[in-house]
Amino acid sequence: YFHPNIVLDIQTEVINKTNNQNLLVIHVLPTNKGNVPLVVKDKGVFTLEVRKVGDTKTNDWIDYTKQQLISRVDLLRNIIVEKDDTYTIEANGVYDEVETIQLDNGVYYVNATLNYDGAYVNQSSIVKISSK
Repeated sequence: YFHPNIVLDIQTEVINKTNNQNLLVIHVLPTNKGNVPLVVKDKGVFTLEVRKVGDTKTNDWIDYTKQQLISRVDLLRNIIVEKDDTYTIEANGVYDEVETIQLDNGVYYVNATLNYDGAYVNQSSIVKISSK
């Protein structure tokens, strides 16, 4: 089921480096709308993935799970390191987890997911990267 109090937002920015190489800056913003902190104790439950959208047929829905996975990262990999480490989203708190990835020109599907205690929330975005 969807978590009733946690909301994710994704914001992106493209920084052109060279003709075909670009940095995609991804901000994943978890927000706790509730009055109780959410304490995450496990690795691998808050993830971000980037998939390259390949050629598709006109008028066909795109199954993003079948698109080429470019990268998947645990957003808490540097926070939950030791057994007793936790990540807390305070009540009424908004956080900003920032990741960057270097990508070629193309169209990309970006997805963030938080699975916690039987509930989950996710947010997706489509980003077009092209050299200016």
